[in-house]
Amino acid sequence: MVHNHESPGGKLFYTFGMIAGVCIFVSQYPFHLRNVYTGDETVPGTTMYWTSFRQLVPSMGLWLLIGVNTYPTQIALSSTGHTKMFCVFLHLLGAGMLFVGYMVSELKCLGMFKFQKHRYLAIETREHRARTVLAWLILTGFVSFCVMQVLLNVVKKLKVCCPDEWVMKGERINGERMSQPEIVNTASGTFLMIKVLSFVFEDVAGCALVLSHLAIWYYCEERHVDYGEQMLQEVHHQQD
Repeated sequence: MVHNHESPGGKLFYTFGMIAGVCIFVSQYPFHLRNVYTGDETVPGTTMYWTSFRQLVPSMGLWLLIGVNTYPTQIALSSTGHTKMFCVFLHLLGAGMLFVGYMVSELKCLGMFKFQKHRYLAIETREHRARTVLAWLILTGFVSFCVMQVLLNVVKKLKVCCPDEWVMKGERINGERMSQPEIVNTASGTFLMIKVLSFVFEDVAGCALVLSHLAIWYYCEERHVDYGEQMLQEVHHQQD
């Protein structure tokens, strides 16, 4: 799906990814919702506010992820000047910015892993519990996905059964010279199982990330202010 933007699946992936990125970026929710607003606190070692980090990094990562094609390893390695391999690295960089950027921002808001929770954050007990579970799912899913990707390269070098078999451009198969790279035999056995697990873990992280955004919206106090029909009023902090 991600490899071929011209396929139906590729077009859906690109379009919905673009819509999601624009909605997150335009909303500027880190600046407007009290359950994610961290005031003037900055990312350690930088002068960048956490609110700006949360606003920019995941959105830019999503656009990089959907805008730059990834390629099967065999095609990327055989490309002239390894330009397609460079695209793969950019694609992975986008994935890292999206998942890690958002996850670190959530850990900061929730006060997890030695991050200090900002004193002005309005996060009630039930919301904190739900967002913590989703943060763990994002962390576990993305780390497991990365482990599976490394494991795929390891088992390929160990010649564990059985990776995808490709025929490159110019090579012959059944007496015909191929005009473009084609897969002639899909993965099976242990290699297939690792590929499926990699896909599942990536989906778990992605779905948890979407649900985390929905949880922030659902529990935010600003959601209950009807801006369209009455004058703006202050949303007061509510006790747990």
